Amino acid sequence: MTTLTFFMEKKHSLPDKSIAKGVIDKLKKSNGLPPGNYAVYIKSNEILKRTGTAKKQEGTTSGIDDIILEPSK
Repeated sequence: MTTLTFFMEKKHSLPDKSIAKGVIDKLKKSNGLPPGNYAVYIKSNEILKRTGTAKKQEGTTSGIDDIILEPSK
């Protein structure tokens, strides 16, 4: 699985679920990506110093809405 991670541009902004949905929808319709499984995450622009991870994220839910691009025939 290939994971695509994007961060919000504005400092201290939380991820927007509509942006995540838009990116997921565009990738599902994309013709330029190689076949495979893709996960998309839009993360906040705040990193928790203690863990090194984003404060919050929105995106695909594993097993539910992963982006699966099949090889063209």
